[in-house]
Amino acid sequence: MKLENPKGFSGLELIASTAILSLISLVVLSVFMVTQVIWTDSITNVKLQNAAKKPMQAMIKELKEADPASPIGITISPDQKTITFAVPQTTSASAITAWTQVSFAFDAATGNITRTAAASSIIGQQITGTTFSKSGNLITVALTATDTTANGKSLSTTITSQAAMRK
Repeated sequence: MKLENPKGFSGLELIASTAILSLISLVVLSVFMVTQVIWTDSITNVKLQNAAKKPMQAMIKELKEADPASPIGITISPDQKTITFAVPQTTSASAITAWTQVSFAFDAATGNITRTAAASSIIGQQITGTTFSKSGNLITVALTATDTTANGKSLSTTITSQAAMRK
């Protein structure tokens, strides 16, 4: 008796190919889900860094003009959340004749950083922590921003910068 070539697949071949295809699909789906989590975390981190970078740049720019020899000097609140200093407003050929008092203050209740001079303005939002410190001629500012991703994961970033004051 002669066996003919079977046409089609046997049940065992179908089960084996379905199992292999299921394993490959599971691996691809896992990679996709991990990539999606990493992507959303990255997007949140970029937003956090931008939220902290803008006020940091504004503060450092102005703190570089701070003069410890000004009439008010440079004062940092005991909780390190507020700094007050003076920057030159009017100068003559030999001296500074007028000063502008400037304050940066962090409000933990609102997450805002406020700049106060002649008027007040909010220069930063969504900030969860700010510290000002002074060592010699350097003022150090640290800002922390925290947010929650779409997955419910809490992410935080802290940036620190230093400004050398006028001499």
